[in-house]
This record gives sequence, structure tokens and C-alpha cells, in this order.
Amino acid sequence: MRILTGLCLILLGICSYTDIRKREVSLSFILLFSVLAVIFRGAKGIWWSGWFELMLRFLPGLLLLGIRLIKRQWVGTGDGLMVIACGYALGAEAVMVMTLSAFLISGLFGLFLLLFRKRSGADTIPFAPFLLAGCIVTALWQAFPGMLRL
Repeated sequence: MRILTGLCLILLGICSYTDIRKREVSLSFILLFSVLAVIFRGAKGIWWSGWFELMLRFLPGLLLLGIRLIKRQWVGTGDGLMVIACGYALGAEAVMVMTLSAFLISGLFGLFLLLFRKRSGADTIPFAPFLLAGCIVTALWQAFPGMLRL
């Protein structure tokens, strides 16, 4: 599964760069990553793990897409699709850790920007870099499970 974690880091790294530079992410790159994830999971014989597990893997990304429908300025479609793709690759527990870590880190960063008057409350910031940071937290959590437990 380290290959899939590495692929998620690559996907989120490239999407972070384009999200910061152009304020968009490549949907074709997310699709390519998704196909590679299906191939790698299929090669391991674990491409399917049941409906319930599959829905748990997709839940954080689907929630982001739901937020997108309600409040267009809060999150982009590409963010939700990246989380869905990473959810399939990483698993339910890992994608939830990744998404919650991304929200926590982005919230702290936003608070920092507001406190030091670098941005106003109406400004937006790219979310893909925080998903990358959340994926790094998840990779560390998987590599050293006892270290990050409370």
C-alpha cells in the first residue's frame, strides 16, 4: 500500500502546485490517478472490499462535493474529486484522517492569516496544499501508528 500512498502524495503535490498557481486542478490527472489506483489495488487482489467500505472511502469526498453544491466559494469540485480518488486508494480510515487533518491545518492557517491581517474573511485559499499536508500526516500515521495515538 505504500505505492498507493506515494501516488496520492504525487497527485496532491501536482494538484497543489496547479491550485496555488492557477486556482484549478487537472481533472484528467485525477482520472489518471484513479485508473492507476484501480490497477494497483487489482494487482494486490483488493480492488473491491464491499459496498459499505467503498461508501466509507468515498464519504469525505462526497461531503466536500455536497458542500460545493451549497456554498460554491468554500470548496472546489476538484477538491472533492481528489479526496474521492485518495479515498479509494488509501482506505476509509486513512482518508478520514487525511481530510480531518487537512481541515484542521487549513483552519489554523486561515486563523493565522486573519490574526496577522494578511487576508480578510472573504478571501479564499487553495485547499489542495492542505490535502497534501493531510496526506503527509496520514502517511506518518500509517508508518508510525503508535507515535500519533493519544
